[in-house]
Amino acid sequence: MGRALVALAADGAGVALAGISRALALTPLPVELASLVTAVDTPPRLRGVVEGLLGRPTADTTIAVANAVAQGLAQESSVSVWTLPTASWR
Repeated sequence: MGRALVALAADGAGVALAGISRALALTPLPVELASLVTAVDTPPRLRGVVEGLLGRPTADTTIAVANAVAQGLAQESSVSVWTLPTASWR
């Protein structure tokens, strides 16, 4: 439950970061760079490397937080909102 709350808080922070970045007219991180987290999370072989280094629960949390921050810096608040339910499904 604690890790799910951390992931949920990170997604909320990512949405806030996207909003603040837009309000301040900051240059967004290219979406392609933000999608690198998903590129590591999706293929089982790469995901396995991360899980091997961190352990599965910590890898889940780390990837969720990294994704939220990356999407926030890319100013993709809608993507962060849609990842909220999936953080607790794993």
